[in-house]
Formats: sequence, structure tokens, C-alpha cells
Amino acid sequence: MKKLISLVINIANDNYYEDLIYRIQKTLDLNLFFLNKIKDKKKVEIIYVDWGSKKKISDLIFVNKNFKNQVKFIHVNEKLTKKYSKNFPNNFNHEVSYNVGIRRAKGKYILQTASDQFFNFNMWKNLLSFVSSPKLEKKNIYLIPRKIIDYNFYKSNQKNSNYEKFLDYLNSTNYNFKAHTFYSGGGFSTMLSKYNFNALRGLNEIMSPGTSNDSELILRTNLLGLNKINTDNIGVHMFKFPPLKNSLRNELIRSNSLRKKPSLPDRYNPNNSSWGMKNQKLKISYAKNLSASFENSTNIPNKNFKDSDENKLNIYDTLLNTDQLHIRNIFQLHKIFTIIKIIKIFEINKLVEFGYSNSSTLEIIGNKFKYLDILFYDFSKKNLGHGYYKRIGKIIKSFDTKRYGLFNSIISKNTQYFYDYVNKNFSSDTNNLLIINQKENNFSKNIKFKLFKKGFHKKFGFILIFNFRINEKLSRISKNNLKFDLINKDTLLILKNKKLDEARFKDLHVSRVNILSTYLIFLIHRIFSKFLKKLRSLIYSFIK
Repeated sequence: MKKLISLVINIANDNYYEDLIYRIQKTLDLNLFFLNKIKDKKKVEIIYVDWGSKKKISDLIFVNKNFKNQVKFIHVNEKLTKKYSKNFPNNFNHEVSYNVGIRRAKGKYILQTASDQFFNFNMWKNLLSFVSSPKLEKKNIYLIPRKIIDYNFYKSNQKNSNYEKFLDYLNSTNYNFKAHTFYSGGGFSTMLSKYNFNALRGLNEIMSPGTSNDSELILRTNLLGLNKINTDNIGVHMFKFPPLKNSLRNELIRSNSLRKKPSLPDRYNPNNSSWGMKNQKLKISYAKNLSASFENSTNIPNKNFKDSDENKLNIYDTLLNTDQLHIRNIFQLHKIFTIIKIIKIFEINKLVEFGYSNSSTLEIIGNKFKYLDILFYDFSKKNLGHGYYKRIGKIIKSFDTKRYGLFNSIISKNTQYFYDYVNKNFSSDTNNLLIINQKENNFSKNIKFKLFKKGFHKKFGFILIFNFRINEKLSRISKNNLKFDLINKDTLLILKNKKLDEARFKDLHVSRVNILSTYLIFLIHRIFSKFLKKLRSLIYSFIK
């Protein structure tokens, strides 16, 4: 079958990213997972140009067996890469390596992209439909914008099914594209017809090492008379994993070794006819490891990569990003940051709060973890006189402008509506967290009764009860073979999985002293900022 699209990716098994192999594998898994749902999936090929890896990428990653002939590897040996990479940052010649794949691609259109960028179902469907048109081949260069995956979400090693749902949120207008320079290149993946890539003779192989090849390519397409098309206009963009803080990539960018400004071109095809290592006999190979699964990232050693500051709480930054802070006492802040730690350490996907505490709790947590699914149940005597609208309105006002994750609220005297919603929309997932704000009224007692009697607790991997009384019987918890941990004298954490590492629980304890001192600094900052704002307004009133 003739190929419509060739994805060309240049890679090397080096330290460019500290999680490189996991990142490559997860990207491939997601691309194939979504592509597998498309009727024209056979019209796509993915080409990896492996630039001098001592351990071949094709030997390390897994490919779903349905795509065994569509995922191709071109390994350029170390001797050749050294010859072509003199004076190049990290010994990686991006221009020649891309051209190796472009030159050997079979697709009518060639998409030059990175090893950590992928399409979801809708993007694949829209792209394949678009390039099927016979009238587009020679006219345009297509610039495909990118949205960066939320850092916390990426770090939590999610399944493909969770990505499928999460990526729908990323289509929200609240989730911005990565900054780009549309007219001069940068911030895009580039797609050209094979006809035009041949006319341009690929990327410029005679530039100074480290020059911005995307900007230079844009300059030459202008000489060729091509129109620039932002593919978001046709419903096509890519998703990209965020760089980790300690990656060599960040060091190279900070050193100004990459992205140097190109010289103005005097012709649109500067390379000679042998561009893309035409005269080298480079063999196309296939993955050594085939799999029936699309979840092959679980096969990658040390997939649970950790930053040095993984479990540290940046209390100050969290508070600064909060628009509304209605904290009556230090316990509320301690509660909020306890929840934040649980979400980080145990990689929570869904959060359910049963019973109203204060609007700041969900506002702070929801904006820190923008991808988090949140369900909120609220009914108390304070609801009389429409008090609910006042409380929930503060949360919605903040979420409307900042969040893209799901948020839903249930308000009723009858708690059965709450149970029905959870049973219908929640699977028995260990990454679900239920928070119970225990009070003296009937609804907190009601949920504690139904929690175990009707097996409701099985919907949650973690249950957090605030204002827990130490003298309350724990027989139900023990009877159901659940693990529990008393985080402090009035906060109980119940866990479905009894095998969790004990060391993770030690990180759950948050110092009230640290929270209080940081909050005081934040308070001074906030008051001073408001004073300066009013002073500025006063000065401007005299000027006019």
C-alpha cells in the first residue's frame, strides 16, 4: 500500500533526556494506540534515524506487532556519525540525520518531528483526511503547532486510556499552544510534500553547527514560493512531553550551542545532489522486540524516574498562584498541602471531596493539578438561602480561566445521587482519592456507613478522612483488609493496596511550622503587591 505520510524522527541513545528510552517508547505507544483506531492506518510509516547509538534503539524498544512493518529504523554507525558531526553540540548532526530519513521516506508527505511528539485519534484522522486531497502537494509548507503535556501528568506514568481522556481536555481553549514563531520557524513540526522536500534538497547540511534549521528552512521555502499553513486551522496539532529539569537538552539551550540565527540564503537548494547520505548504503531494519500490547513503556527499566525534588512542596509558589485564599486557620493550609502531597506521591487521577470545607481547598489543588478530575459533593445547613452558589462560585470563577480538567458538583439532600454518580463514572481505580470532611451532621455519618457496607470504598485507592477521632472504631477498616495510616492525630488515610512502600508514607507528613512561616511571607507579599497597585492607580489619576 502506498504511504500517505512518513514521520521522520532523528534519535540517539545518549543523555539528551534523562528518561530518553521511556520517552521514545511512550511516544511510540501513544502514536500507534491512536493510529490503530484509524481506517487508513496502513498509509503511515514511522522512520527512526538512529544516529550512532552503541546500543541500537531498535533493540531496546517494543513495537506493536500490527505495525511491525510500518515502524522502521535506519542505524547510522558511530564511524559515520563522527565524520558528519565534527564540532556539533552533543556530536549530533540534526540536518544530515533528518535528511537520511527524508531521503528514504516513501510517503507522499513527510513530517519532520521529534521523538517525544505524538497525535491523538482526532489529529491522526484529520491529518490523513486532509493529505488525501490531490491539490495540495506543491503549494504549501505545513506547520504543526504543539501543546506541551502537563509536567505532573507526564511524571505520573499514565496508561494510554488515561491519556485518551486527558488529551480531550488539552483541546480546551484554556490550554495554550507552545510559543512559536510562525513566520520565521520554531515551535512547530514541519510537514512538506516529498516533492517539495526533494526540491529543497532537505535541511541545509552546510550551515554552521547549532544553527536553527527550522528557521533556515522557512527562509528557503519563501524563496521557493510556498505558502505557510498553520494546521491548527484544519484541526491538527501535536502533543509533546515536557523536558525534565535535569536534562542535557536544557543545558545545551542555556549554553547557546543550539538555535543560532541562520544566514540569509541565496538559493533554496544549497545542498549537492548527494544530500541525505545518498551514496552511503544504509540498511532499513525493524524492531527486535514485538508486542501484542500498546502499553510497552512498562517494559522500560527505571520507568519511575524521579527528580531530586520530586516530593518537595513548593508552598510559596503554590500560594502565589492562588487567586483566592480564604483560610480561617492553620489547619486548613495543613490540610491542603497534605492532599497535594498525596496527589504527587501516589499519582492521583481523580479527586472526590465529600462535604464542604472551604473554597480555597479545591481552588488551590485544582489549579496546581490542572488535569485532575474533580467531583465535589456539598450539602449542609449553610446551603439554605442559596449559600452553595456563593461558595461554589469562587471555585468556578478560578477554574473557568485556568483549568482544563473535569469539574463537576452534586448538590442534594439525598446522598444517593452522589453514590450513583460515582458508581456510574468511576472504575475501581487505585488512583482515585476520596476526601471526607467529617462533621457532626448526618451526611458525614451517612457516607461512613455506606463506605464499607455497600462496598463503596472499592472505587477508591485512597480515602482521606479529616477531623477523625482517634477513639472511633477501626474494625470496619481492618475487616475489609485495608491498610490505614494516621497521618496526624486527626487525619486518617485508608489505602486499598497494602503493599505500598512504607517509605512513601514518611513523606506525607507536612510541617505546620513551615506552612505557617511561608504563609506569613506570602501574606506580606500579597499585601505589599496590593498597596503598590493602589499607589500606581493613584499616581496615574494625577497624571491624567
